[in-house]
Formats: sequence, structure tokens, C-alpha cells
Amino acid sequence: MPIKIIHIGIGIRGSHWVQFVHDHPDTVSVSLVDSDENALEKAKAGLATNCQCSTDLDRALETTDADAAIIASPSAFHAEHAHRALKAGLAVMVEKPFASSVEQASQVIQEAESIGKPIMVAENYRFWPAERTIRNLIRDGFLGQVDNVTVVDRRNMPSHTEGPWLAKIDFPQLSEIAIHHFDSLRSLLDRR
Repeated sequence: MPIKIIHIGIGIRGSHWVQFVHDHPDTVSVSLVDSDENALEKAKAGLATNCQCSTDLDRALETTDADAAIIASPSAFHAEHAHRALKAGLAVMVEKPFASSVEQASQVIQEAESIGKPIMVAENYRFWPAERTIRNLIRDGFLGQVDNVTVVDRRNMPSHTEGPWLAKIDFPQLSEIAIHHFDSLRSLLDRR
């Protein structure tokens, strides 16, 4: 029996997860939730034709028979949406950043532990083939002793490929992308 997924946030990243679930027979999308009705219609017409669609998260959580939630809503809502999905009894996967503060993240983790539901964060660059290759080269000593690292990311944030919400936050490169780089460095330099 496939894992039944409710998708919270069907924008650019959310639509990628709808595609991923569609492509894997052990998962099935059962509900799409987004405040943008056009995004819902586009996703439903393309990949999730048998899904319930809603702009009301609480209603969707109440009326959907799901096992898990994938949260790809704007970052400012990640912790809140994770809390609501956990409260509905779902396992949760949330896009990075996990929360807007350590305090929010800690509260969500405590809630998941108290109800016995798993919560995980997606999008770790550390698993990409290039990152794994570099990590192996560093561990094998091929590059010598690493004592200094500089990260340069030349993306234009927010770019035309991101949702309009990204332009409304302060320092999007730091709050939205740097978390990937910090995690990559922890992995590459074997700093847990």
C-alpha cells in the first residue's frame, strides 16, 4: 500500500515534490494545499489528477486520509505548518530552512517526539554526487589538510525562478540558501 501524501505548498519546490511522488509507485499524492488557486489547478491538471485541492490547510488536514505531509510552503510558515501537520497525526518532511528560529525548530522537534511521529528536513546538498566525491577526496587526503574554506554562491536571490514571497524577506541568500552551504561544509569537513 503506498504512502499517502498531503502536499503543503505547491509552488516551485512544492511542484517538484508532486512530480517526485508521482514518479514513485510507493507513494501517492492525496491532497494539495496552497493559497494560490492557480498553482493548485496547474498541479492537479498535470500530475495529481485524483487529488483533493484546498486553500484551507486545517480543512485539508481534517478531511484527508494521509500518512505524511511534505511541506514546501514559504519558509516563514515551515514551523507553523509542521506543527499543524504533526497535530493532525502525520509524519512530516519539511523543506529547508526547517524553521525561522532555533526556538521554533526546537518546539516542532519536541512536539514530534511527544507524539511519536517522525520529522525530517529535505534538500541536503551533501547527498549530491559532486559533494560526495569532494568529501571522499578530502577524507582520503587527496587534497591535503583543509584548514580554510571559502564559499562563493553567485546566484541572484531572489531570481525569476523563485516565488514572489522570496523578494519580501530580508537577506534571502543567507536565510534560504546558506543553510545548504553550512550543512555541506559540516559534511565535507566531517563536522557533525
